[in-house]
Amino acid sequence: VGFDDSTWLEGATGLGFDYYGDTGGTNGNGDYGPYIATELSDMRGCTPVNPPLCNDPGYVSVYMRKRFTVANPVAVTALTFRMYADDGYVAYLNGTEVARIRVTGTPPLHDTLAAVGPSVAPPVEETLDLTSYKGLLVSGTNVLAIQAHNTTLDSRDALIIPQLSSTECTSD
Repeated sequence: VGFDDSTWLEGATGLGFDYYGDTGGTNGNGDYGPYIATELSDMRGCTPVNPPLCNDPGYVSVYMRKRFTVANPVAVTALTFRMYADDGYVAYLNGTEVARIRVTGTPPLHDTLAAVGPSVAPPVEETLDLTSYKGLLVSGTNVLAIQAHNTTLDSRDALIIPQLSSTECTSD
């Protein structure tokens, strides 16, 4: 929670890029364009077969953090995490890992490749019940952090759409 991310770029989710439209073909999961609010145009790395739509050196992982406020953590009765990740991710709630798919390592190194990509179209690949982690919530500022990874440096796409929601019990 206390990590200094003040020099990080800011943007809305989904984060990613989709070069299939520019290079021909399809990723098999549809057009990501409508789901990308923050374009990571510098992520795709160069290889001898993919110019000109690439960057040197590019990168296979991206980190994101979202601060949110909880007034009364005791009132939270359920937490739900919905995620679309092309290709893999690890999610942390206030510094504790709460979910992952297709990425190894604890924590994964920045250059760790995801195992494979998703087999379904966006916007949601999985919905997880994180109610068992509600004890991690604190009164005041909380942080959901995501470490997302691509399968290859020269992949033609990436898309990350995280959503955390809660149910609260209110008394009148």
